[in-house]
Amino acid sequence: VFRSADRGLSWTAISDDLTDNQSRDEIVTMGLKGSDIRISRNDGDNISEISNFAESPIDPKVLWVGTDDGNVQLTIDGGTTWNEVSGNISGVASGTFVGDIVASAASRGTAYVSFDAHRDGDFAPYLFKTTDFGKTWAKISDDLTTNDPEKQKQEQSGGVTVDNSAAEMHTTIYAIAESPKNGNVIWVGTDDGNVQVTRDGGKTWTNVVGNVRGVPKNAWVSYIDAGRFAEGTAFVAFDAHMFGDMKPYVYKTEDFGKTWTSVIPAGSPVRGFAHVVKQDLVNNDLLFVGTEFGLWVSLDGGKQWAQYKGGDLPSVAVRDLDDVAGRAAEDPVVGCAETAEQQGAARDIGGERSAERDRPHRDIHHILGPPAASGSTSVSPSAASASAIA
Repeated sequence: VFRSADRGLSWTAISDDLTDNQSRDEIVTMGLKGSDIRISRNDGDNISEISNFAESPIDPKVLWVGTDDGNVQLTIDGGTTWNEVSGNISGVASGTFVGDIVASAASRGTAYVSFDAHRDGDFAPYLFKTTDFGKTWAKISDDLTTNDPEKQKQEQSGGVTVDNSAAEMHTTIYAIAESPKNGNVIWVGTDDGNVQVTRDGGKTWTNVVGNVRGVPKNAWVSYIDAGRFAEGTAFVAFDAHMFGDMKPYVYKTEDFGKTWTSVIPAGSPVRGFAHVVKQDLVNNDLLFVGTEFGLWVSLDGGKQWAQYKGGDLPSVAVRDLDDVAGRAAEDPVVGCAETAEQQGAARDIGGERSAERDRPHRDIHHILGPPAASGSTSVSPSAASASAIA
């Protein structure tokens, strides 16, 4: 695990290898996503990687790391020491792929984790929660997926080599989000199309995907962002490109999933299927969407969109947007993605947002300038700043 404290200009290793393999024969390969680095210590028979990590929004020294060979590791001192805490989780087979990890905004010691055991024939699409830094874990859900057997035939349908591009198998929890306004409100998205929500900390769950109109059936839930300003609000990104549908599907609810509204209207310039959606920490109407073809910004809650071109950001896939560091430093927006160009864009966005904090009389439109004319869908920070609205 490496960490940067200067928006990606420099990086420091804060851990040794956290995976579970102990053999000495090592092979290092690049992952299928183009950003993963994977390691094998037995001549390629098994290849391990860090599959997910989550930094506490409350304390940046608390970091949770999951690996694809079943380890959940925790540091509470910024990486000086690490403890393996997955051994305290019952009901999951050893070596099970760690699907997703989310650190709570309510408590330093609280986190959520999901697992994908399908490759071992052990279906465990449940959500687990700890409130004591991983000393104990509770299963807070039953199966939240469709558990459709037709979607679990990896070995029969994987071709020459089995599919290992993201989740190990279909019918897996793919996205977790806890409401920053109420820790009992938790959202879960699956890669077979379910959007589940609990309002009582996991005692009862409701599948609300049937209320989302216009999304193809079984589209992957690629990301969920719980609303920053109201506990009933959430944003969900759906991905249907595996069905040949390249449209961006991003929806918002303000009533715990009873009704949904698309935040990317017909005729929007947004291109590419959606990977991630984030709401700004300060401005309720400032939204960010990462798609297969770049980073997109809306200043009015999704009515109008423009492609962000700061730092010469190319039209490449933006798979994640991270605001944890921004929260700790009171810098509301830090965008992180998979290339150096995207990290440069993160610094530009953060700089613009920081400057706005120092100029409270100015409108946030200085990030993009006035609304672009029809057909003009990309802007640069320098041009935008020059046309700031007082």
